[in-house]
Amino acid sequence: MWNGPVDRLKSATDRFSVPPMRKLRAFLILLLVGIGAVANARDDVVPVLAADEFVTIRDVAYQDGNVTGVAENRSDMLLRDVKLRINCSWRWTDEFNPGEDDMSWGAVHALGEIPPKGEATFRQEPPRPMPARSDGRYHVEVTVAGLTRVRIIEDSRPPAEAVPPAPESAASGGVR
Repeated sequence: MWNGPVDRLKSATDRFSVPPMRKLRAFLILLLVGIGAVANARDDVVPVLAADEFVTIRDVAYQDGNVTGVAENRSDMLLRDVKLRINCSWRWTDEFNPGEDDMSWGAVHALGEIPPKGEATFRQEPPRPMPARSDGRYHVEVTVAGLTRVRIIEDSRPPAEAVPPAPESAASGGVR
């Protein structure tokens, strides 16, 4: 039985329908291409949790109200935009009877660049003057908050040859 326009529409959609296996194959190809693109992009992105593989923080000290230390680049790449997260938490001497004012503070310190296998010192002042107190001490923690790795590509061209200076001639004011 022929239903007129409905059958015509059905036959037209049948001509343009894609078999399920083709759909699955196309989906898998797009998925693999997407995974490959993400894997290539991952080469240049450093998750904050993996930043410790590239930077070592050492010699951290709290002196005269300032946090000081050294950030060491352990990689063969230039590190730019290195940012450190500095947390100074106040620990009361008597934790069961703490005081009323919390002296804890935190800051983000921008280091800038660290050359390959190099190091950079840092010094961070508190956001406000901290009074000298004897009822506690600071516990300082410094972590890497972010960085950018830069691959250094060496120029493979041979160095330019030095051109010796031209001898002075008598016409240009040489020895007479």
